[in-house]
Amino acid sequence: MKFAELRYSKDPYDILEGRFIKRLPDTLKDIYIRQKCPCKYEEIEINGGLGYTVTLPLSKNDLNKRRYDCKKIITRTADFLKEKDVGIVVAPGIDFDIGLRISEGRAIMAIFILPVIKKILKDRGKSLKDAEILIMGKSDFLTKLVIDSLYSGVNFLSVYTDNENTFFELAEEIENDVGLNMNIFSEKKNSAIRGADVIINTGMPFQNIFKKGSSYIELGKNKSHAKKLSLKRSDMFFIDSFNMLISGKTYGKELFEAYAYSQFAEFSRFLNNEYDRSRALYILDFFNAFDIKITSCGFLG
Repeated sequence: MKFAELRYSKDPYDILEGRFIKRLPDTLKDIYIRQKCPCKYEEIEINGGLGYTVTLPLSKNDLNKRRYDCKKIITRTADFLKEKDVGIVVAPGIDFDIGLRISEGRAIMAIFILPVIKKILKDRGKSLKDAEILIMGKSDFLTKLVIDSLYSGVNFLSVYTDNENTFFELAEEIENDVGLNMNIFSEKKNSAIRGADVIINTGMPFQNIFKKGSSYIELGKNKSHAKKLSLKRSDMFFIDSFNMLISGKTYGKELFEAYAYSQFAEFSRFLNNEYDRSRALYILDFFNAFDIKITSCGFLG
């Protein structure tokens, strides 16, 4: 299996080829783009895994306009990629089915959440040793993966959820494993929310009661709410993305997840099934063996 990254053009006319096409009036160029869906394909390689970067004949602004039938162009591009054995794509801004798995990088961010937190705290002059970590999430795949990624490396861990009972068995296993007493609660105004140094939200609604100077990591789909909060809370640090250095090159979480999904069958099986804790711990050990450095973290919104 291969992977691909869809990119937008600064100017859709720039990727048109051929003297005759380039000389056409803009109205005819638009007709040509709508009918032929011309894209620019380039092969890329990540750590031995092969894929493509695909520059679409669309600007990002075109997604919200009627200049082209964007859905048709992107779907036809996806159909072509499937013929090239592509099984997963990075497709920013695409919220409709294109017949391929779309990499959002959320699983990879969950897997590397501990080094991400270490990077955040270090950059802000804080220590992981004394940091209070809060996970806000429902009893789902992503929340459980974040817990399993974190528990062995922190001293204070709380989980704010809408169903405490679903985490009690996991909490007991963790306490038996490393002696960590995980605090699980469902009260909206629990002191653990107000006292957290780092908040990781995988899908719970929230109130603006976080303490001054805390860091908020958005892993769910609350980006619009997090963005609004970031405009009100300049004292906090907001994160929904990170870059990693591997084999001398830097990649974002979405592209690395696409690469990993296409190259490692065990990882793709893990993501395509219900959460299996034994498999999750194996996956975590597998990726921890990679020589990867977190180079930057930020909020794209």
